[in-house]
Amino acid sequence: MINIFLNIITYFFGFLFFWAIGTALFIIYSQHLRHKKPYDSILPPVEQGATPLSRGFNYENISFVTFDRLTIHAWYVPPPEKDLQNAKSPPVIIALHGGLDDRRYYLPLLPAINNAGFAMLMLDGRNHGASDFDPRGMTTIGIREARDLLAALDFIEKNKQHDKVGIVGVSSGSAAAIAITSSDRRVSAVVAESSGYNVKFIAQRLYRWIPIWISYFFGSVLMLLVGAGLKNALRCRGPQLDLVKKIPDNVPVLFVHGRKDKIAPLKYVQHLYGAKRGEKELVIYDDARHAVIRFEEYKFIACVSRFFNERLS
Repeated sequence: MINIFLNIITYFFGFLFFWAIGTALFIIYSQHLRHKKPYDSILPPVEQGATPLSRGFNYENISFVTFDRLTIHAWYVPPPEKDLQNAKSPPVIIALHGGLDDRRYYLPLLPAINNAGFAMLMLDGRNHGASDFDPRGMTTIGIREARDLLAALDFIEKNKQHDKVGIVGVSSGSAAAIAITSSDRRVSAVVAESSGYNVKFIAQRLYRWIPIWISYFFGSVLMLLVGAGLKNALRCRGPQLDLVKKIPDNVPVLFVHGRKDKIAPLKYVQHLYGAKRGEKELVIYDDARHAVIRFEEYKFIACVSRFFNERLS
């Protein structure tokens, strides 16, 4: 009996120890990234020094503050002049990149969106690009990033005239889009690119030098710290599977995924697609991996622009 008790105590404190190690490593890594220059992306940049103007579009440099007091920087590209003269206000698309990237990620999508008569707002999420650093963590798999989208929605509502809002996001950006759309009725359509929710698996793929049991503790701690709830923390997953069920039936979601995605495997987006009620689409590209637009740019742009044209026009 005593041996059983000692084993339980040993496992409990061992669990706490590795939780602490995982949290410490996460904080150290976040502090390191804090000192990176704006637009110094770990992933290959779309185009060094690129802006909407380099693509032939006028834009505004804007910023807004989240309710947890972080300043988010963004580009706002207005709709074409001819569409501004219409009695009906043109829609706006908010674009949110994934982890270790910045607002330039969706620049290739801008011409198609703008030529369709839409405005576009491309933001640097917290801890990325020119936006403020959140000392609580580099990424929260869409949970705190959803606050950046909420601030963007508030900015549009107060400062711009747009009747309909669509959101396109990739990876953690798509998780944030799902999170905000589950509760905010101002969103009319969503494109979720390379979505996933299994934090343990993502950690294993991104940091292969971490043993599987450490990645589990790391993922569980992360989910608990960022407010995913105890159930999701114990399962080492984000809350997207629960949140996607709360998106209204009449708000369409387009899931776009690569069959060769090893960071967010196909089965996870299939779970999300199955959980979404009402209007939805799932498009899979056989030769694409994580971040579909990098592998199937023209097909992705055609698919997304078609979706928004059908759903928001």
